Amino acid sequence: MKHVFRISSHFTFYLCKSYIKSQSLNQDDCVLFLVRNYKIPPEYNEEFSRRISTEYNVDQKNGRVFAGLNVFKTWHNIANFDRLVDSYIGQEPFVWYTQVCNDDLCSLMVTKHNCHGYYVIEDGLGSYLSNNPQTFVGWRYWVYRMFLNVFFPRIYSVKKWYINSEHPKFKGCIASNQKCFPLHQQSLQVVEVVYDKITLERCPDAILSVDPLFFYMDEHSVELIYRDLAAFMKIKNYKILYYKYHPSFNSSVNEGIRKKYELIIKKYFKMDLAEISPTISLESVLYTYKCDFYTSRSSVSIYASSMGALCYSYSSVIEKYVPNYGEIPEIKNFCTMVEI
Repeated sequence: MKHVFRISSHFTFYLCKSYIKSQSLNQDDCVLFLVRNYKIPPEYNEEFSRRISTEYNVDQKNGRVFAGLNVFKTWHNIANFDRLVDSYIGQEPFVWYTQVCNDDLCSLMVTKHNCHGYYVIEDGLGSYLSNNPQTFVGWRYWVYRMFLNVFFPRIYSVKKWYINSEHPKFKGCIASNQKCFPLHQQSLQVVEVVYDKITLERCPDAILSVDPLFFYMDEHSVELIYRDLAAFMKIKNYKILYYKYHPSFNSSVNEGIRKKYELIIKKYFKMDLAEISPTISLESVLYTYKCDFYTSRSSVSIYASSMGALCYSYSSVIEKYVPNYGEIPEIKNFCTMVEI
């Protein structure tokens, strides 16, 4: 039996790595399906040599297999996808491990004839939601039910819910703590995640998670938010500040936005600055160095808090300039955070 793990972040890599060890899975039977242009820590390249690398789901416009009215292109995309996966696992039976069920990738994997089941694994705040959003609502639901799911089952048959536990191939959920997947507690496996200790050039006083605020607001609002956040940090008298970009910034599509953030950070934060490389796990840094951590609503706060870090949320600063930002679920419901 093969095991194919969808990996989108350092956290999901370490979670799956710990799961593989806890279940004593044969390393040769494990394949990492890397999405969102993610790259595993380089020291594990040899150990996890079976990797499918793709930019799938790197942003909302990338990674769609469904081509709309161009039916032939959709069929062509499905065939290309199957060839890619089959080149790693052939026709052997496999189990699929995914973070969500409401995208093309999950449906394509689950509907392969040799897929014997799938688990949903923890990844981000969405795994802690106390509701399970339906993917299609209103008139879109009827288009999905009467047309899309009928004519394109390979792409749509698993998409109904954010976490589709109704599908006969659903096996359960895997997470790092018992608070995760509140609606699926009866099928939850908890795995202890083991991080690596790493060495930075300097010992950080604080770490800033550069969250993808551009999804919700304009550039001017972002600058005002970082101006106020920098003023708060100045009072704390930090000497060395490390910052780490959310994986969304790794996309070439968002390269221009990343450069704008870089200018804003260097404009307002006057302490010694250093960027944490995309190849370094933020969780591993917080595991190694007991320093303060700043974020809007990054799920990393859940793990940082359990490691003893003092976590600061600047959601109140964001809401001052973008009031509807408060509609996003609060991360502080799941960990100890200080509102600045």
